[in-house]
Formats: sequence, structure tokens, C-alpha cells
Amino acid sequence: MLTQPRQWILNSLCLCAFPYSVIAVAQGFDEFVASLANQAKAQGVNANDVDAIAAQVKLFRKASTASTPRANSLEIYIPSQVTEQKASAAEQFYQQYRAPFNKLSQQYGVQPRFILAQWAMLGSFTGDDLATYPLASVTASYAYQGENQFTAQFIAALRLIANGGYPFDDLVSNTDGTMGPMRFTATMLLHCAVDGDGDGKIDVWHNPLDIYASTASCWQQNGWDESQTWGRQVRAPKALYPTRTGMTHQASFVDWQAAGVRRYDGRDLPNRRDMTASLIMPDGVKGRQYIVYKNYRILYQQHPDDYLVLAIAHLSERIKKLGVD
Repeated sequence: MLTQPRQWILNSLCLCAFPYSVIAVAQGFDEFVASLANQAKAQGVNANDVDAIAAQVKLFRKASTASTPRANSLEIYIPSQVTEQKASAAEQFYQQYRAPFNKLSQQYGVQPRFILAQWAMLGSFTGDDLATYPLASVTASYAYQGENQFTAQFIAALRLIANGGYPFDDLVSNTDGTMGPMRFTATMLLHCAVDGDGDGKIDVWHNPLDIYASTASCWQQNGWDESQTWGRQVRAPKALYPTRTGMTHQASFVDWQAAGVRRYDGRDLPNRRDMTASLIMPDGVKGRQYIVYKNYRILYQQHPDDYLVLAIAHLSERIKKLGVD
């Protein structure tokens, strides 16, 4: 279910890569697409455009192939994913676009290291690994298969094609219905993506300045705070799990201190009541423990996966050590 006000977060996205194949249109799919098209028309999308786009939509189905297994603990996953190679690639890419990236970071109030860390974790800086499936077909097919959150994504795709200057064949997605190396959804592209270089187009697939600016814009719209970082690893009493752990529970540093939470090295937490944090234990009481802040929540909204978001967070720290704020 899409729960955020701007409806750009897909809480059920699978970030694994699954090959798709075009198959014969199943009975009922055309009628289903027609019903979605009628919803788009009722929401003000030009009827002629909608009909022309809907006529090009084909049914896609995930192939029955096993996904690559992922490490089953953060102690294994973080070191395997947060590498010097990724940090170095991010730093070199930053140096290539240093001036415009800094300008955009100042404009939107987002630290470069976080954008670069997400970019490095989700894909390459070259864009060579991007899939090119028609977004309208992928989102309509997921909606048809019962994943109702994709209805809004399909209607957003219709708007982008009808009103946003994206030809059907150019509006392409990865296998999960997200676009480009930063995994923009259709609603993100529609509502918060921006033109980063002033050329009159928004290319979140290959244009580094558009990708960077759009990421910063979307995070800003959802409340990113450049005065904060993401969180910190801590030590916490076992008794806090699970009733006081998770993103739904927030408390001040003072409250967490009173509950027995300490920095990882055993020192006291900051004596502050002016910001709240959540305690997370993705691997349970025997695994790593963190308190995480507002910016972590924003990353988690787009990627509801603590393993991935913690990897992004740790990589941002590695990139910062290379001199990228």
C-alpha cells in the first residue's frame, strides 16, 4: 500500500533482478488495462492520449527463476557490500562533477555523500547495467497480478507519456518497475524529479545532473535534514526487543539513555531532547543494533529494507572519509 502523501514510495518493491518475457495477452488483461485507462481519464489525463498509450501495453510476467541469495546477517552483508571499491568509485565520480554536484547539494540541502552512496549501492555510475522494459507495461502487469500499489504507478506513467514528453518506448524501467540507477518510481518522476542541467528535459537514466538533482529534490520534499546524519551503532538492553524497536517507535536521546542504550563504545548518548531516533535490530538481539534518525527514515521510505539502507549509510561514512561531505 502506498502510505506516503506524495505516493512515490513502493513498500512492496523487490529489488532483486528478475528477467521478464513478453507472453500472449491473457484473457482479461486488455479489459483490465481499459479500466485503468478509464481511471486515468477520470483524473484528467487526455482521453485520446490514454487510448493510444493503452493500445501499446503488453502483459509481462516474471520468469520462474531463483533469485541470488543474500547474506543472512549484517555482520556478513555490510563488509561484503560496503567496499573500498565502491567508495573510491563514488569519490572519483564526485570529482568529475564536483562543482555542479555541490551547487545542487546546496540548493536542495542534501549532503553529496548520501546521494553517491545510494547510487553506488543500487547500480553503477555508467548506467550500463540498466534494464529497458516499457514502464507502462511493467506497472500495468504488476497491477493486473494483484499488486494494487502499481495502479498509481501505471496512471503516473500514462501522465508522463501523455503530458511529460516521454515517448512510450523511452519510458523504460528495471524489472521491478523502477527507473534508472536510483530506482525512481513513476510517481517520483512525476512529482519530484527535476531538470538538473537546465536543458529542458529530465533524464533519470543517463544524465548525471538530472539523476543527482532529482534524488536531492525528492529527499528534500520528504523532509531531509542536512544538519543531521543517519544514525549510529549502539549497544542496547535485550529487554527493549521487540516492543521498543522498529521504525514506528521514536524517542529522544535522553529517553534512550534512560532506557539503557549507549554508544557502541559504551559512552553516553548525546544529552539531547530536540531530535528523535528509532532503535532497530534487523538481526534480533544478538545482531547489530542501531539508533536511526530522520534521514534514515527517508531512505527507508524509498527502500524498505534495513540491510540495504544500512549499507547505504555505512558507505556514506566510507565516502566521507575520502573527503566528500
